[in-house]
Amino acid sequence: MNKIVELLNKFDITDIYLIRRLDTYQNLIYEIILDDDILYLKIFTNKDEKHICNTAVEIYKLLKGQVPVPEIIAYDKTDYALGYPFILTKKIEGIPLREAKKSMTEHDLMVFYRNFGETLAKIHSNDFKEFGGIISTTKVGELMRLKKCRLVSYFGPFQTWKDLHHRIIQTRLACLVGSDFSNEMSMIAKYFKENNHQIDFKVTPRLLHMDLSQNNVFVKNNKVSGILDFEDSFVGHNEEELMRIESDNFADEQKYYKPFFEGYTRHIKLDENYEERRIFYYISRLLMHMINLHKYGRSYKPNLEEEIVEVKREIRKIVSGNSVNLRFRKYQTKDV
Repeated sequence: MNKIVELLNKFDITDIYLIRRLDTYQNLIYEIILDDDILYLKIFTNKDEKHICNTAVEIYKLLKGQVPVPEIIAYDKTDYALGYPFILTKKIEGIPLREAKKSMTEHDLMVFYRNFGETLAKIHSNDFKEFGGIISTTKVGELMRLKKCRLVSYFGPFQTWKDLHHRIIQTRLACLVGSDFSNEMSMIAKYFKENNHQIDFKVTPRLLHMDLSQNNVFVKNNKVSGILDFEDSFVGHNEEELMRIESDNFADEQKYYKPFFEGYTRHIKLDENYEERRIFYYISRLLMHMINLHKYGRSYKPNLEEEIVEVKREIRKIVSGNSVNLRFRKYQTKDV
């Protein structure tokens, strides 16, 4: 705590009432209550992922004035001040969507999802010349998460989305080695090899958030009041993120699908044959669900065995060409 107080004093922040550590999934986050404001200090403690602090800082700079993101007070992309990179931001208005939905009417949610669609489109409207990781507000470079897979030797930037997506799938499959899905891994690899032609067209490289869970979207007066946690962001195909939005938001509430896309398409027109690629991207997202089942077990899904059986059945139906109703799931963990 003393180091944090010393850091705050360097920025003439002395009216400190309380500093408390929050219970979070990753990294350290401290809530700093001042006499007339609230700040949040996020410390990136995984030294193998120092780049994610840089990603967040650059994107907050890029999106300032476009969409509601936290105002940065200070940051350190190295590890000098606290021993780790950090970002110090002001509190944003509103409450998390997951909490806000409990008191929102159907009409409120219709209004919100239309606005949410517009907000996401504004994020995706930031396009680049290449695909890969965020180096700066204008530069794309290596996508560091690809380094988790030994089969991948080149990490970016990429000229085509098809090349990057292939490596993302390789990385996700590598995370399933030794899992209950060993037999399904070869089926999925074969599926993507045979269906890669679906993304063999000129895809616009767009900024993706990739962790837009209902805890990272804040709401006030039925509108998006803040978007948090851009550390997983990269430049890719917007459809990869749209499928995740569907999974996390419309699993049980399909009626909000329409207003969301009405808002989104006011700013960005969907690529031709979008509907035909939904299965393709559904499997891409399903891989994340499989990884979570393997990595977190019953803490992720109490009915673990039943879910594994259902996922296997679903994969076999899809890869065999049988029609299937997309069974959306709500993802709770970070992307790979």
